[in-house]
Amino acid sequence: MLATGETEDSKIALAAAQAMLADWKPVASAESLFDNMADGDDSNDYFVVSVRAPDAYDLGHVEGAINIPWKVIADPANLANLPTDQPIMVYCYTGHTGQVAATSLKMLGYNVVNMKFGMMGWPDDDAVLATGRYSAAPDYPTVTG
Repeated sequence: MLATGETEDSKIALAAAQAMLADWKPVASAESLFDNMADGDDSNDYFVVSVRAPDAYDLGHVEGAINIPWKVIADPANLANLPTDQPIMVYCYTGHTGQVAATSLKMLGYNVVNMKFGMMGWPDDDAVLATGRYSAAPDYPTVTG
């Protein structure tokens, strides 16, 4: 049991989540991953996980990344493939499902961040994205103040 001072499961989970989220910086840029990989120091490298579908991973992925689709990231067999002594960076298509995977892993105690903008932030080759780049927002009205 976590030392939260709570006894109900839901309150224990809430207290653990609040403690985990308090100082977590959940997002890192593609540039920071590239710089990390290119700094010549393998001891500080991220363990990179593509949480996209296998067919999207096959179109192209960050060099060295393994593929674990986001919906099964917390399966025990998949968790067994993740290091507990190394930072992990996950990425998806645009950053949204990567954040779901990162949050799940963080709640399980992993040192993890999500790549900002996902694969959209990595290459300039649209063929590896598995989805079209977002080109323009509709002109829906907004309000201020």
